[in-house]
Amino acid sequence: MVDAPSSAKTWLSPVQSNVWAIRKQLWAAGYRPLAVYGAGEKVPSPGKQPVGKGWQERARLDPPEAVTVAPAMTGLNTGILCDGLRAVDIDIDDERHAQEICAQAWSILGEAPVRFRAGSARRLMLYRAIEGEPRKRAVNVHGGKVEVLGFGQQFVGFGDHVDGSAYDWQPANFHERGRSALTAVSEEQVQRFLQAIVPMAAADGTGNAAIATAVTDHERAYAMKALQDNFSELRAKTEGSGRNDALNGIAYRMGRMVGSGWIAAETVKMALVEASHLNGYAAKDTLAAVEATIASGLTRGIQNPHPPLVDAPVLDTIRRFAEDGRVRFTAGSPVSNPVMPIAMEDRLIVHRVSDVQPEPIEWLWGQRIAIGKLSLIAGDPGLGKSQLTAFMAARVTTGTAWPDDNAPRPTGSVVMLSCEDDVGDTIRPRLEAAGANLDRVHVVEAVRTGIGAMRGLSLQTDMTRLERLLDELPDVRLVIIDPITAYLDKTDTHKTADVRAALAPAQALAARRRIAIVAVSHLNKSSGNGKSVNAITGSGAFVAASRATFLVTKGQEDEGLRLFVQAKNNLGQASGLAYRVQLKELPNNIVAPYIEFEKGTVAITADEAIGEGEHRSDHSQLDAAKHFLTEELRHGAVSSKTCLPMRRNRTFRTRPCDAPRMQWASKRAKTASRANGFGNSPSPAALGRAFKRLLARPRWP
Repeated sequence: MVDAPSSAKTWLSPVQSNVWAIRKQLWAAGYRPLAVYGAGEKVPSPGKQPVGKGWQERARLDPPEAVTVAPAMTGLNTGILCDGLRAVDIDIDDERHAQEICAQAWSILGEAPVRFRAGSARRLMLYRAIEGEPRKRAVNVHGGKVEVLGFGQQFVGFGDHVDGSAYDWQPANFHERGRSALTAVSEEQVQRFLQAIVPMAAADGTGNAAIATAVTDHERAYAMKALQDNFSELRAKTEGSGRNDALNGIAYRMGRMVGSGWIAAETVKMALVEASHLNGYAAKDTLAAVEATIASGLTRGIQNPHPPLVDAPVLDTIRRFAEDGRVRFTAGSPVSNPVMPIAMEDRLIVHRVSDVQPEPIEWLWGQRIAIGKLSLIAGDPGLGKSQLTAFMAARVTTGTAWPDDNAPRPTGSVVMLSCEDDVGDTIRPRLEAAGANLDRVHVVEAVRTGIGAMRGLSLQTDMTRLERLLDELPDVRLVIIDPITAYLDKTDTHKTADVRAALAPAQALAARRRIAIVAVSHLNKSSGNGKSVNAITGSGAFVAASRATFLVTKGQEDEGLRLFVQAKNNLGQASGLAYRVQLKELPNNIVAPYIEFEKGTVAITADEAIGEGEHRSDHSQLDAAKHFLTEELRHGAVSSKTCLPMRRNRTFRTRPCDAPRMQWASKRAKTASRANGFGNSPSPAALGRAFKRLLARPRWP
């Protein structure tokens, strides 16, 4: 709190003392209060007009003048300066219109404190700008206007209206929670909100907004949600459960929305065909039969368009709050002028396990990349991680088989977040070389701001934009983020809590949209003390947050070989794979890299693949150990009981090595030598590999 100067400490009435206390609370909470003439004063705009000239500058003082100077009896209303705030002022007397606009604000901008007056439909909703101090924006609608107040403006937060009614807030103590607790909105969100209420400008004067001729954002969202629900329903249908009738009925219901212009027919067709592939109907009755059934239902639906959702925004909002336990209706209680509770107290979300239906893991790449989950691929630069993601994009967009996985997998579009590689000279050539369907790959390079500037996409602030892109591309199955650290904005990547909070929106998006998200990262310069999960750059939360983490490393003996091995997998168990980076000549004399997987799998763990021994500086010890094993096994097998004392007499230092470890090393050496065509006599290189594992942290039966 800020007290007045001693010279100003004069006697104050209880009303003045209360007003001054509110202004001090506002300042302590991060707002900039100012004095406003009371409703009974003889000024051009009583109850709304700030006191004196230069009131903006006086409100921007630290602390503001309204905090350091006791309120005068002529200026007992309290205003709040809008610098950095976005106050949605709904100046409409029609209760129904006001509720519809309020519901649109809740839907697009989020929840907010609401200022209202008894007996009036007019209200104000308070947000804060994500960045900067944006200016005022407004739109005229039937019966009034809606303004989004901005820089240099103010609104009356506390006091009386000229009609004698007092301003109230829901919640009443919003100013005690602090300015930072307000929902942050972007200018792109503000623009979408204003566009959503523009159709009300053509209202017919009867109190009903003439929005039937225009497709609203709510109707588009309604259609997309219906398609997602119907997709899940159809996909779950099994043989003998009426798949054909279900497909035809769903096509009809979606066709009605196509007929109203809420969704494109091609979008519906693509989704229903995909669901028919997943439930086995297309394989049994042919794709032609599936398409004929869809066409029949769509045609009938288009001829019977869905009626407009005029009341849906208000009713859905009320229903959402009621289902969430925030609104209680009693029999006979009037609801013609409900005040929606906003910014209510946080509460736990609890599920009784017996009420939750078990669901199997759905794989994009069997035992490796799961749908609805976040996966991580990490490796040093230059090992082909980006070529690997291009390979994955090609598999998803063309439906071709995955390595070590011949089961049919989902096919669809891919969204790539790439800020480091150029689309024309790098990304497209890689995708072409990998054989991808380029029509199904969409690259997000940056975000264009409302003033035309370019900035990077942030997983914290731009998820609504990314989700809107997925609305437009309902068949997306894979989102690639390369590299993940470029999209975390100002997150401290070495702080576990910060990383978890930054990745949470991506995890939620994957689960909600039933897509796979693959993030690419790098390795530390150190070896992670022999633990592959510790070698990934940044906080351990990257590995903890991902459901599966894979490493890309060099082959230990073959410099051209790349190993793709799991470091962590909470959902499955995948064998390691090996691949090589090849070059392909494309049209226009362009040469692009692509990867080619080796046949079969590799028996090596991520800890072994990362090569702890390679990060040691004492290579002479390793050489001495290799020489020792070569000499002792030159003429055939040697008992470990005989070999161990001789090893102890050597000058090189190793970890304690008992008989089982020595037997394991010899066995691995002989196995490796046979695999490399050396017969039964182990080569020095094979023995070196075996002893290298022995020195690291070997595993034996």
